[in-house]
Amino acid sequence: MEKINLKEIIKSYLKYFEETRDDDNYLICRYNFEYHKKSGYTIDFLNDIRMGKVVNFDYIKRIRRRLQEKHPELRGKKYDERKRKKQEEFKEHIKSVK
Repeated sequence: MEKINLKEIIKSYLKYFEETRDDDNYLICRYNFEYHKKSGYTIDFLNDIRMGKVVNFDYIKRIRRRLQEKHPELRGKKYDERKRKKQEEFKEHIKSVK
């Protein structure tokens, strides 16, 4: 498998495909379609997953989160909503601990 700069690939998707900014599943599908389309067969793709040749989906999500944190122009419409919800959950958790 060729060495790729996954961070740069994900950054370009976030920049040019707005839907990837709010939809991890679409981002993961877009990446896997581009980098595994050469096999053309579902069974080959599933074997690639089994053999560890496919990038871990959680890793793609972590890269997206880091990029959006550092580059506001790559954020989707749901970014602020997600952050606000996490902050509220944290505040509630702190209140329940007291």
